[in-house]
Amino acid sequence: MTVSNKKKVEVSKRQRLDGIKEILRKSGKLEASILKERLTAHLGMDPTKYSKQRLSSDLITLRDENTIAEDESDYPKKWYLVGKKVEVVGENYLSNLGGKIIVSPLLSNEIRITPDISKLNTQDNYNFFFEVSDHFLCLSIRKEGLPAKVIFARTTSDNNTEEIVQSEFGKRYLIIQVPVSKVSSVKSSDKPGHLLIDFKDGHIFNVTDLESSVGSKVSSIELEIAQKMVQQGAITGKKTITEAWSSIYSEAINLKPMDANENVAVTAPLYLELGTQFSILLI
Repeated sequence: MTVSNKKKVEVSKRQRLDGIKEILRKSGKLEASILKERLTAHLGMDPTKYSKQRLSSDLITLRDENTIAEDESDYPKKWYLVGKKVEVVGENYLSNLGGKIIVSPLLSNEIRITPDISKLNTQDNYNFFFEVSDHFLCLSIRKEGLPAKVIFARTTSDNNTEEIVQSEFGKRYLIIQVPVSKVSSVKSSDKPGHLLIDFKDGHIFNVTDLESSVGSKVSSIELEIAQKMVQQGAITGKKTITEAWSSIYSEAINLKPMDANENVAVTAPLYLELGTQFSILLI
């Protein structure tokens, strides 16, 4: 009888590095232990001979090449591919209307966009409601995905937008660009958009006007009123949301102008006006 002993494949370091990149390209961000399991299976390696030290060395090599990076806000830490084209569920709803969403790989799995408001989840998500080109949209971000810095700005073709925002606000960012002329665009580190919403881990967060050209206003509102505003937004049609909300719910909205670069501590529900043409309802 002949016994066949199949040996695990011997692979080079470059093959391992390419394998790590391929896995992260498909999976987003992963902690090292899961990455090791997938890499050894992917390359047919003997996992007992691929030590934590060798994996760590491979990860450091790719990090020093600026190919991957680690998310230190997670525990255990997770690794992700730098420069990957990050997609968000439902982003076509915004892009088809002339808008754009740019998101850190660290947050891509936490966000979705939809025109469907029938399944509103305020327990697990923060929900942004706004109008783009006569269409009412909802952008949701999971609370478990926080912290995050959300920037609203005007749509531009400037390729430096993401670089400016990342250098100013760090690695956990979401840029929502809308085709509204009076909303300020991302221009420089001194003027990185129109409005910043800085979500921490708790229920209190900060909103900041980023020296926009037309200013911003903020108002706290009751949850019952906010829910009615969502329903109103879904049926408004050609009349802009800002006009409808400000006229119908004027007694419930107490807008206060924000000073440039002023950090205003707030809680949801929240109503914001960016100039006179664009408004945001946050629940």
